[in-house]
Amino acid sequence: MSQNNTIEKRIKDYLKELEQNLGEIKSIGLHTGISGVALFFLYAYKSKIIEKEKVNIILKVLFEKIENEEISYSLSDGIIGVGIVIQKFINEGFIEDKYNDFLKSIDRIINPITIQMFKKNRYDYLHGGLGAIDYLLKREKYLDNSFVIKKSLRILLENKIHDEFGISWESVIDRERGAKKSEVHRPLGAAHGQASILHILTKLYINEYLNNQKIILSLSKWILLQQDFKRDRYTIFPPRLINENFTDRNSRLGWCTGDLGILYPLFLSSKKMSFNNLNKRVIDMLLYTSKMKDLDSCVVVDNGFCHGVAGIVHIYHKLYIETGIDTFQKSFMFWLEILLEKREKLEKNLPFRYDMNAGIAGIGLVLISIINPTLDTNWDSYFVLS
Repeated sequence: MSQNNTIEKRIKDYLKELEQNLGEIKSIGLHTGISGVALFFLYAYKSKIIEKEKVNIILKVLFEKIENEEISYSLSDGIIGVGIVIQKFINEGFIEDKYNDFLKSIDRIINPITIQMFKKNRYDYLHGGLGAIDYLLKREKYLDNSFVIKKSLRILLENKIHDEFGISWESVIDRERGAKKSEVHRPLGAAHGQASILHILTKLYINEYLNNQKIILSLSKWILLQQDFKRDRYTIFPPRLINENFTDRNSRLGWCTGDLGILYPLFLSSKKMSFNNLNKRVIDMLLYTSKMKDLDSCVVVDNGFCHGVAGIVHIYHKLYIETGIDTFQKSFMFWLEILLEKREKLEKNLPFRYDMNAGIAGIGLVLISIINPTLDTNWDSYFVLS
């Protein structure tokens, strides 16, 4: 059996398993529930793997949950992520424009909540204000959200931290999860930290909300200067700074808090901003990550997107497409083989079996991107990767 046939069979296995277990998917979320599953089914339909009716079944479940369940506000597991998915289905011509009225009702909820998130320093992309800004930017064509975006950006910039390395931001969500009040936590990664702030600031610059390149350059340099050379570490970056100190914990290679999730948004931002010297330096660091192939040292314990093999596969695949560098192709193939060959061992460890963030819906989207490389992959913009 060819590799593409093996991959397509795996995709079909995931689709079948999800269809048979819809009742087990409790969350409505984009990353954590039925909204992410709906995206997987949409892309499977666009790749001619399933019929349209299969997608309609998932959409029916999604809208039932919208009507009957209490929903949080976040991008990862709340109404912001739901709105992003519905907008995607409208854009694809899959559901009618009348649902724009529903999205306008979401906008009316999200606008004041977004400003409150920023006032409370809740910037976190998955669970706070940055995810809300990403949603509002996607909605600009339909509704003028500029006041909220400008005010949120102003609050964000007022609360930056200056030090000898550049600028950065504190995470109050770390404190809510148990960090000491006396500690200032500055996570680096894509899920909760500086890399996602950089991604959104770059979008705001491109969309002419931010007019100062130096802000983006200063944050980029700050991130790069957090390499931990003070002790022997397998990965390049620590997961976070606590006050002015690196954490003792080793980080991981994968998307959420690891090297690839920090460096790929840096690569993307420096390319879009034409910071050519910076971009070259980031590529060199990404090439260094290709030497990291020990699963335990990379803290790879499952196949999921968030902190597992699927996210690593996807990022190396994108890097090869973007740069044409053979080293990235070899890294992509190395990790793809693990994704395909160690399924039984690594998928039994999936923390949330069915979702997009850490489950088979996310793995399935990565596999579709491999067998259908001409298909858009803008689903990964919800992971700050495009």
